[in-house]
Amino acid sequence: MNPFDFFAKMWRGAEPMIMIHHEEIGEQIEFTGQDLADIVAFAHNAAVQKTFTEEDGPKGIRDHMGEDEDSGGSHMMMNGGGMMRGHGQ
Repeated sequence: MNPFDFFAKMWRGAEPMIMIHHEEIGEQIEFTGQDLADIVAFAHNAAVQKTFTEEDGPKGIRDHMGEDEDSGGSHMMMNGGGMMRGHGQ
């Protein structure tokens, strides 16, 4: 996927995602340019994704991951968070 297309999809979902950030963790998550470059690289590297574990994420996020599993899925994803393939193309 073209990184510009990737970010265009992120931009389309920015408003609901920011609302979900506030609901889930009490504040908006801020990204640097390097953070965004790392996200694109991670999203396009299946080998690296397979090595990712819960311990690789920040503690505050790890705490919420357990809550999502207990409720039967990711609250963010069930409420429109994330990127949907083919949406808006």
